[in-house]
Amino acid sequence: MEYYEGLLRNGPIGGGFRNAPTVVVQTGHGRLALDQRDILALDSPQAVQGDANKNITSQMDQSVRIANSFNERKTQIEDIERLISVIRSLPDKSKPQHEVVTNLEKIKDEIEHEQTPDPGRIRRWLETTKLCLENLKLSRNAVEIANVVYKSFNLAALLVNLRAVI
Repeated sequence: MEYYEGLLRNGPIGGGFRNAPTVVVQTGHGRLALDQRDILALDSPQAVQGDANKNITSQMDQSVRIANSFNERKTQIEDIERLISVIRSLPDKSKPQHEVVTNLEKIKDEIEHEQTPDPGRIRRWLETTKLCLENLKLSRNAVEIANVVYKSFNLAALLVNLRAVI
């Protein structure tokens, strides 16, 4: 052991390492030392553990369609503004109504002001908005506009269960 410590401390005879040393530390009994099932990932939110895992966020981000051209983005923004207007005109002022408007405004700002909007954030805001929309009493017009907005982001499947009440 002392020989290896001296080798690492002083280098080989002739002055220093010519190539970076390769140090392999193997632990465990028969199983691969860095098996993902054995790693404790506390305080590591991006760690993936277990077998046959997929990174869902990268798949989520790919499914959100954000318009590339000026005219298409303008259309998305106008559709969002129409939905905000319809939601604000609802008679009952409730927390879900406020959350819908807040999230739609965040999406609108992201599309208007960011050169490359973040699809992950937009998807999260649209999912939260969907949950709030389900708790509101919506007219047929509001449901149709919501479908147009979600369809423009390629997320129409999220609103499958959304029904008009009024």
